[in-house]
Amino acid sequence: MLDKNQVFNIIRDNLTRDYIFYIPERYYPYIENSFIKDIIKPDMLNIIAYFNSERKITSNTLEFNGLDILNKETLLNNTIDLLINQKEILSETAFNHLLEQYKEHVDAHGMIISWMSKNLLIDLPMTSSALLNMFKSQALIFEKHQVKFRSYFGFPEIDKKVEVNESIKDENPTIETTPFTKIEIPEATPSVDEELKTTPEKVEKEEKEPLMTDEKARRFLLETVFKIDSKHLEEWD
Repeated sequence: MLDKNQVFNIIRDNLTRDYIFYIPERYYPYIENSFIKDIIKPDMLNIIAYFNSERKITSNTLEFNGLDILNKETLLNNTIDLLINQKEILSETAFNHLLEQYKEHVDAHGMIISWMSKNLLIDLPMTSSALLNMFKSQALIFEKHQVKFRSYFGFPEIDKKVEVNESIKDENPTIETTPFTKIEIPEATPSVDEELKTTPEKVEKEEKEPLMTDEKARRFLLETVFKIDSKHLEEWD
């Protein structure tokens, strides 16, 4: 039987399975003034990346799976089932703590996903309609999950009047506990025409050094996306 921590790790990690995202270049001036300026280079920004179902990250658009993003709803419904099961097993205090932990993560990702779907064409105006639809589908699926989660477990509805861009700045730092793996950036990103002509080939991949450690990746996310000043990060270590 899974313990509470194992259940939390599963439902937290499920949020970033079959997950499409990018880091906007417009935040680079902020990065230049931070401690990660020697880690994050300009060519690492404005690159659309994808967590697959195994939570491996790729920026090769040929490996993105729009169908798996659409099927993400099933995975998130499994999260609801797991939580319902835990309600029968855990004490009220332990279960409420698990709920609050998950709520912080799902709300943080919900705001980030909504922001990306609304800002993608501002940051990357040449994005293909296929990729844009992946972002939009992801946003709709997450919003539906948030509504269902809040309804099942008695949380108030999401305040849709809240400005997402402002909310992201103040989001809870517990998102830092999400483990991140390395992002492999290809030497050249294929154009839309090349994507249509090219058939993926299986090749032996050589082992590469990670671009950043898990800790630095978490800090990078906080600094660039959540715009949390690095001086506050020491308080959470």
